[in-house]
Amino acid sequence: MGSCQLPEGTPNRNGDECDVVMNLSASQRCEFVKNTPDCASDEGFIKYPVVTFCLFPPNLLPLAITLYVLWLFVLFLVLGLIASDFFCPNLSAISSTLRLTHNVAGVTFLALGNGAPDVFSAMAAFSHPQTAGLAIGALFGYLGLYIAYVLTVIVSAYIYNRQKHQLNGSAQTSGREQGEILPSDSYREIQSASMQAHDDGEYEPLLPYTQSTAQVFLNAINPVDSRTWRRQHWSAKVLKVIKVPVEVLLLLTVPVVDADKEDHNWKRPLNCLHIITGPLVCVLSFQSGKYGLLLIEGEVPVWVLILCIGVFLSGIVFFTTTNERPPRYHFV
Repeated sequence: MGSCQLPEGTPNRNGDECDVVMNLSASQRCEFVKNTPDCASDEGFIKYPVVTFCLFPPNLLPLAITLYVLWLFVLFLVLGLIASDFFCPNLSAISSTLRLTHNVAGVTFLALGNGAPDVFSAMAAFSHPQTAGLAIGALFGYLGLYIAYVLTVIVSAYIYNRQKHQLNGSAQTSGREQGEILPSDSYREIQSASMQAHDDGEYEPLLPYTQSTAQVFLNAINPVDSRTWRRQHWSAKVLKVIKVPVEVLLLLTVPVVDADKEDHNWKRPLNCLHIITGPLVCVLSFQSGKYGLLLIEGEVPVWVLILCIGVFLSGIVFFTTTNERPPRYHFV
């Protein structure tokens, strides 16, 4: 009772595989994905089969596929954002703290972070017989993308070096015509500084000023730089608008220690908030949130215990530090 019967003559290898849903009539698909265990997945927050066949009418199936393609594009943007703004600075800070060379960090932490998504996705795919072929295809498709990536890097380096030599030659020729020779590096620095001053129309204040705790927090979670926004192309602005909600969410939950900055990216109110939000995100993301909802002694959920511990530690850090200077344990 509650299960769908396949029409007579419909090919069926197992009887419980979710991929036979397309062999059913449009009126049976929603009930089928709801009652078939193979269509249920505990590895994500979005139930794609239910959304596709229960929320969208049958005639809007192409629209659902189009939205999924756009959603995949957004996920790739998020992945690139996480790698560039959150993973790489933290990797640099870890390497500096442990006094590792760039080569050692590249073959250890960078390799681990780069290969972890492929390893875990392959393990998840091989755990189900119907997706094993997808895992093999994904692994070889990773190899194909890597070859394309290497070729892109080689071609880009060639183009960059060629343009660099042309720029140096034109700068030296211009200097000879004026009776003096400007070093290429100095020429580019002067040109870049003049262009930046002309485009920005504003300069950094010469004297530092003390910001309040609220100002430090608001500036720390603002991912838009007003000085560069006006110079960006409209396509870059569109991508930025798409990434802003994700950036704000990541800024509120992921701590970043940047060794290239003078204060190592110490933002006292935001870093204190990270002590609360970071563990909460981890415990509510593990096993699609089911782990965080487990009850301790049948009464207290796990996420409540994590929240209380985070608030306690956050209060200690907040009242024992200042906005101007990071504590000695900031690298943790």
